[in-house]
Amino acid sequence: RHPRVTAALHVDLGLGGLRVPVLSENVSLGCMFLQLTDDDAPAAYTVLQLTIDLPGGAVEALATVVYRLPARGVGVEFQWWDDEEDAGRQALAAYLRALS
Repeated sequence: RHPRVTAALHVDLGLGGLRVPVLSENVSLGCMFLQLTDDDAPAAYTVLQLTIDLPGGAVEALATVVYRLPARGVGVEFQWWDDEEDAGRQALAAYLRALS
């Protein structure tokens, strides 16, 4: 639904009290692929707390793991993707427009 852009963004992945720094491989307004080893990858349908470092500042987002690629990482869907009023979604939209 939303075009993906190759982007290596620093992301803090939160699951409970655990915070893991990772890099994104690509991102769109609706989803993101996070690079993780198999040992670190959460299971499908796990809800994650993400802090995404954008040039204008950090953005907080909740995302759900929708798939895992062995030895590569996980694809996540943002829970805000259809909420045009969400400030994080607006910041990510501005970042993606700047890349175009």
